[in-house]
Amino acid sequence: MSLAQLLDYGIKEVPQQSEIRTETVEPNNATTDKSRVFKYTIRNVGFLEGTSMLTFKLKNIAGTDSRYRVNLWNGALACIKNAHLRIGDFEVQNAQDVSRIATLLNLNKSVLQRRNVIGHYLGNQLEVQLGDEADANRGAGTDATGAGQLWVNPTDSGVNFGTVANGTSSAVNSLSIVANEANNERYGIPLSMIFPCLKGRSLPLFLFTDFNIQMEFEMNFSDEYAYDTSMNFSQTAVRDYMCGSTLVGFNDVNLVIDYMLPPSSVINNFLKQTQQQGGYRFEFPEISVVKKKLLAVPVSKQIQEVEHRLGQTGKEVHNIIMMKRFVDYKDKMGLTLNNLTATTNNGTPNITVMANTEKIGYLAQFSSATNFTTPHSVVNLGADGTSLVLAGNATGTGAVTDGKIVNQNSQGLGRKVLQGQSIDGCDEEEYNVEVNGLDIYPSYIYNNASQYNQMSLVLDNDLIVPRTMYYTDPNTERQRLAPLEDGLTGNYKPLGCDLRNGNAVMVGGGTVIQSGSPLIFKYKRKPRMNGSGDGTNGANNALGKAIDYRGEMDIDYYITHARVVVVKKLDKGTSVMVSS
Repeated sequence: MSLAQLLDYGIKEVPQQSEIRTETVEPNNATTDKSRVFKYTIRNVGFLEGTSMLTFKLKNIAGTDSRYRVNLWNGALACIKNAHLRIGDFEVQNAQDVSRIATLLNLNKSVLQRRNVIGHYLGNQLEVQLGDEADANRGAGTDATGAGQLWVNPTDSGVNFGTVANGTSSAVNSLSIVANEANNERYGIPLSMIFPCLKGRSLPLFLFTDFNIQMEFEMNFSDEYAYDTSMNFSQTAVRDYMCGSTLVGFNDVNLVIDYMLPPSSVINNFLKQTQQQGGYRFEFPEISVVKKKLLAVPVSKQIQEVEHRLGQTGKEVHNIIMMKRFVDYKDKMGLTLNNLTATTNNGTPNITVMANTEKIGYLAQFSSATNFTTPHSVVNLGADGTSLVLAGNATGTGAVTDGKIVNQNSQGLGRKVLQGQSIDGCDEEEYNVEVNGLDIYPSYIYNNASQYNQMSLVLDNDLIVPRTMYYTDPNTERQRLAPLEDGLTGNYKPLGCDLRNGNAVMVGGGTVIQSGSPLIFKYKRKPRMNGSGDGTNGANNALGKAIDYRGEMDIDYYITHARVVVVKKLDKGTSVMVSS
């Protein structure tokens, strides 16, 4: 260096660096342990990063025991039902059914990543393994595990669901949810898991200085996300392994916001864009939810065909995901049944439900600790849906004051692992999608492998679940690749269709749904009752193990489409426009 340079003490221009500032934001609204809605206002500074988190603790609000545990499949993520991101009066993102769709989109990772990375945030702890003939952890008898069968690892999973023979737990490995919140685990869910607009993107908050920026989170009831480990499998348990809806609440629910503060040059470049004719554009995916029903099929192997109109006219659709779940008939807590007639030789006692008169389906089953110690199918209903005729024998007379009425697919051992997060499949099902008057596929997608492949295309990655959880074919059941009562058979089977055109952009990368041609999902199923002459393992028909694919189903369609926020600086202030 020259002497002049060495003696030059003037201020030099140096590259400016971005800065990350983190702050904890408490709810605006008054909350208690029983609150399920939490509202927040965040500052209009820097960029909002997807690494920001919603943090909270769960609390036992029913008592002082320690029987409650967060579910193994998606842990604390199952707590979130809906979430909203608003800029002033404009709703930028309305995230619905977060617990279900976010699980599919964000937990589709390798076992190692789920165990060693995601588990830190969500607290989920599920390990599966192949059984061994001599494995001492399994039960004996007709349902004894053989080599190669998939089941929940009893020592490395958060909950040990017990032997295959009776479903009795012998140990619980995960932390309990207790009444003293100081002793409960704190969960943290990245906002990028909740809001698709923050996944791989940063929202420039400093552009919205004229508006309040608000977030709102609506939480699920505890039967969607928690286990009650005292409710081991039995024919009379109100909810097998499922926590009651109001037994667990939320405590210390806060936002931990990461603000990325860029150099002034970056901020000025963004502000210049807002002053141009087109303004600043923020493009991101939005997921719309359309809910439909699938009625029960009364006869095994009867073909059921439906066409569900999904709308979306004028929107640019990127993909469709279909999730099905067998309907949960409400448990009849405090149930009173009168006019009970004891019979023999498979008589049909006539029973009238005198309390809690919610309508049920004719494929439901009823059991009680006294008069009906094994599940009896409902073979007939009165006009109001509450007068029942049961198939089977009664063991007593008079009023029945306990018991449950359930869809045999919806509860019990078959759903114990996933609880309310299951996506049920059917043994014979196929689908096609009509877009702008034309079918996407030359013929219906009908086999499990093709359906799995289409779902992987939607996800841009392989759907990583055990084969038995996706496949619902008779071979899987016949060979008992996973015992039905272990909760790993045919209960995580989303169906999907990719409508992207190959352009790796948000706006311009999908298919625009034209006016007069609504998006139509065409679905067929030919359901059966396993063990009904189709060669399935007879042991499946034991208590709580039979699968009847004919039942009524709730269907949720998750439709991803492009959404745009346009910000313009005007003489009178900032203009914000949100559109699809």
